[in-house]
Amino acid sequence: MIKLNQYDSFELLVDINPNIQKGMIGVVLEIYDSLDDYEVEFIKSDGTNFDYNGECTFTLNRKDIKPLKL
Repeated sequence: MIKLNQYDSFELLVDINPNIQKGMIGVVLEIYDSLDDYEVEFIKSDGTNFDYNGECTFTLNRKDIKPLKL
């Protein structure tokens, strides 16, 4: 299993809400102690964050994302 580091990019493998959908590219902001959970964000082309219900960062599990090597 590939380890993600802070600021690594990834592809989302699942829909998590109506605004954050499978296939979107995100960035790891924080790695939690379990090493299986990450605080992430998704950036629009204009530089602003995608949000849902006023939240612009999301907690995801390792199984929900695929690391990208850009």
